[in-house]
Amino acid sequence: MKRGSQGQTLSVWIDEDVAESLTILAMKAGITRSKPVSNILEMATNDLKALDKVGCSATDGITSGYARGVHEAVQKG
Repeated sequence: MKRGSQGQTLSVWIDEDVAESLTILAMKAGITRSKPVSNILEMATNDLKALDKVGCSATDGITSGYARGVHEAVQKG
């Protein structure tokens, strides 16, 4: 989300280990936990929009393991 833009609260349920990892990473960066979550959701949304533009269903992107790939990338650092 761009600075100064409007937004809204979105509640999500995530695994406890993911929440713990986000907390640790956010603390290291000196930011709130919601900032990396917001950034990740924005990147995923942009990826899904790109898939949609080339004719892939957004649900294809979600069900093909997108979250797993992001999770693995975060774990690798």
